[in-house]
Amino acid sequence: MVTALAFEGVEVWGEHLDGLNNEEYEVACPQCDEEIFIAFGQYGTFTTLDSMYMNDSGSKQLPLLPADPADLTGVGKRLHDRAIADHHPDVAEKLTYVFGRADCPACGERFGVEEAISARWSG
Repeated sequence: MVTALAFEGVEVWGEHLDGLNNEEYEVACPQCDEEIFIAFGQYGTFTTLDSMYMNDSGSKQLPLLPADPADLTGVGKRLHDRAIADHHPDVAEKLTYVFGRADCPACGERFGVEEAISARWSG
């Protein structure tokens, strides 16, 4: 799917879908520009400012708000549908967080995870 997205010219997702395997993305808050880690895997589903969150440092963690699969559109819907069709429900679930909402642990701003990821790598 990543190769197909790259050939179709789908910016960002054709090149940076690897965060799904790593179960995290590092992005800047669109409001305060603070660096945030968005985790969605074995350590939970949350945002934090702590790059060492996997060591259970007790850092502030705010829960991610997953997208409802029925509400996904565009590339999010395509990726989710493909993951389901290919019998990868774990990937499909991760995608609901990648295309969901998050709160910045620094300023409290709620933002779209996809938009923050795209802003990091577009251009």
